[in-house]
Amino acid sequence: MDQELSTTFEGLKDEIVQFAKGAHGKILEQDERLIQIEQKLSHSTVDANGDSETKSLGAQFVEHEQVKTFLAAGLSRSGRVPVGSFFEKSTIFSGSGTTNPLPQRVPGIAVGRPRLRVRDALTVVPATSNVIEYAKLVLSSSTNAAQPQGYSTSPYQGEGSIKAESAMQFVLASMPVSTLAHWVPAAKQILDDNLVLQSFIDTQMKFWLAQYEESQLLNGGGGSGELDGLVHQATAYDTGLNVANDTKVDTVRHISTQLELAGYQATTIVLNPKDAALIDLIKTAVASGGQYVVGEPGSAGTLWNINVVSSPSMTTTKFVAFDGSRVFLYDRMSAILEASREHSDFFTRNLVALLCELREALVVPDPLAVVAGTFPS
Repeated sequence: MDQELSTTFEGLKDEIVQFAKGAHGKILEQDERLIQIEQKLSHSTVDANGDSETKSLGAQFVEHEQVKTFLAAGLSRSGRVPVGSFFEKSTIFSGSGTTNPLPQRVPGIAVGRPRLRVRDALTVVPATSNVIEYAKLVLSSSTNAAQPQGYSTSPYQGEGSIKAESAMQFVLASMPVSTLAHWVPAAKQILDDNLVLQSFIDTQMKFWLAQYEESQLLNGGGGSGELDGLVHQATAYDTGLNVANDTKVDTVRHISTQLELAGYQATTIVLNPKDAALIDLIKTAVASGGQYVVGEPGSAGTLWNINVVSSPSMTTTKFVAFDGSRVFLYDRMSAILEASREHSDFFTRNLVALLCELREALVVPDPLAVVAGTFPS
């Protein structure tokens, strides 16, 4: 008999627990509804003219019966005081008494980032040392004497004759690997608590470094740890190719000719955005319809089959063009971002040093593969 009762009670146990949970849930649901009703009633009052007015959040709190009881009885805590949602208010009061709308923060941080494309036009090679050595042909001391066998014999005799001898002179050149870097201090709490800001700092640090890298690839002077840039290593544009009334489009064709005569192919030309725009906007005479000369606005960014790269780092009215297959960027260390508290008193001040750096060298074995100059005015 006892065994049967025990089994029966065990069977009812789960049902009783489920019933209790359901009843408790219903009670909480009813309590919540009552609180919502109290909120709606407490938010609105009627002024002396019988018009409805909305009380401030502070007024609702201090006038609530639960708070009055708490103050009168000297209790240690007031408990939960239902005063409604902050987001039901269109304005809140600041410490100075002025009204301000409750802000809605836009995700992320807006910042302009120009497109960086010069690096993409170069031949990137992994570097394994801090100095790049390469053989450089000295053209002024080199001679191409190729000709038919026995060409200078008289009477001509081909077979068995001495063949022509050419001359080549090389010099061993070297280019040190440069380190480009920058750092910023940041509060450890910000990095811990604000993942969006941390991500922005990471991205912006790397972008700033890449932006400076592009400036160095173009204009670096090769001294004081700088990269030896394209303009500095380039051959000067041959102004003897210019013709009266040349446009910038004509000049680009002359540049291509100069590179081709040196045995290279113009694959890329870098212009300032203003000069690139002036070229794009050249039109034929209005009488013939005023058509764009370079191409329609939606056409690809090429000129005489040369890729046009627009870079703010290029000086206005200046240009540099090159054969990308003969310009080498030796990449010793791609851009990295590191964080450390081992700087000055950063550990005791809860600060972190964020360091972003890269290591590379720009090598142009033959300056004739790069041409730099100024557009005719």
